[in-house]
Amino acid sequence: MPTLNINGHSVSVGDEFLHLSPDQQNATVDEIAKSLPQQTTPRQPSLTDAVTDIPAEIGRTADANLSAVTDNLSNRGANTSPFGFLNTGKAVLGGLGLMASPVTGAMRSLIGHPMAQAEHAVGTLINPDVAAKDDPQKMYQNAAGDVETALSAARPAGVTPMGLTAPVPLKVAPPTSAELKAAYKSVYDSPAIKGINIPQQDVSLLSSKIQSDLANQGFRPSTGSAPGTFAEINRLVPPQGVTGIGIDDIVAARRALGMTAKQLDPATFTATPDAAAASKSISHINDFLNTLAPELKTANANYAAAKSADRLDYRLAKAERRAARSGIGGNLENTMRQEADKIPDRGLTPDEQALRDQIVMGTPARNALRTAGKAGVDGGLSLMMHLGAGLGSGGATAPITVAGTAARKIGELLTRRQMGGLSTMIRNRAPLAVSNQAQQAVAQALFGNTPSSTAALIPMSEALNRDPRKAAIVQMLLSNRPGE
Repeated sequence: MPTLNINGHSVSVGDEFLHLSPDQQNATVDEIAKSLPQQTTPRQPSLTDAVTDIPAEIGRTADANLSAVTDNLSNRGANTSPFGFLNTGKAVLGGLGLMASPVTGAMRSLIGHPMAQAEHAVGTLINPDVAAKDDPQKMYQNAAGDVETALSAARPAGVTPMGLTAPVPLKVAPPTSAELKAAYKSVYDSPAIKGINIPQQDVSLLSSKIQSDLANQGFRPSTGSAPGTFAEINRLVPPQGVTGIGIDDIVAARRALGMTAKQLDPATFTATPDAAAASKSISHINDFLNTLAPELKTANANYAAAKSADRLDYRLAKAERRAARSGIGGNLENTMRQEADKIPDRGLTPDEQALRDQIVMGTPARNALRTAGKAGVDGGLSLMMHLGAGLGSGGATAPITVAGTAARKIGELLTRRQMGGLSTMIRNRAPLAVSNQAQQAVAQALFGNTPSSTAALIPMSEALNRDPRKAAIVQMLLSNRPGE
């Protein structure tokens, strides 16, 4: 049963109080206050309060944590937010706080009361007039809150609120490009999204906005500029008599623009004006889709991360093929740098662009290894020349050759690792990755028995990701079954 502190009085109210709206709760508190005896002289704090207030403080702490559980587990079905499962985490932490309330409540009282009284005493010495206006109850509440914060901060690493040693934090592997695309597709294929109708006037405004923006940037529908892009944007607008279009129509237009965006000038191997205009148009369409439903924004972000990762993987594969064609792969690091330099800024965050540039320019260590690697061999003519030099020198050049070859291989490994790191960075900023990481954080906050039981708390399957709030609860129960 909830307990309220009203004008210095502890008042117990029924559970129905928790279901009232904030305005109704305030009105109820005002009515109760009118019926309470008025205190003409504020009660002066006493050192004995630190002991006598322990039961009430334990009750207040337990009530607060119980509210966290009930509030965050109620109306779960109505919560359609992609990150609504975080409420489950809050509820779980509230449950842990509820079990720890005897200790937390006692410490709040035993330390909070003396702290508040000491603060008032010091204030009386420094400025009696100001100290005379102090609110002892408010000062205590502030001090008790500081105590609880300090207890949380002082908790040893790896210890849960229940005193259990937590398992070593588990790393959540970033989703693959295929998983990101599957998450994107599941949203666009859902009946709720397919059922969205976009009014004709909204589509007309989108088309006009895109064409106006392109014209302001110098693009024209004439040959040699961006005729294909302008034609596709014009086709977005439904004909007379059609009141609206569906999501699939917008997606089809975006797909057609995506094909135009791949056009290259055969003379310079750079994007044609039509391709540049198509890319800008796609950005407008994505921004428009993001406003239609939160799920679409999440899906588009997952797909964007997948495409950026795909471009990186393509460049790495192409570097390996180029190096293989030129011999037996001895110039792999150089080709990896050259291919990474072809990755455009589009779709990359500033941090990702910086890491890409570091791959291209190299670090001091990698550059030193590349220089030393020139003394190594990669087979073929290079190997024959070094063998000849070795025979002539009686084998004196062998250590240099071995060291150079090792340096080159290490340099290739470091460059490949950096490209893998960039791929991980890209995929980790996708909403699907953030969702997986947040679920892992919730799992770590639960009863940390063993790494294996914590691993069971991380719902990675597509089915569980559709309802991660339910998954967190189910997996929590499974992970704590007897014998785990």
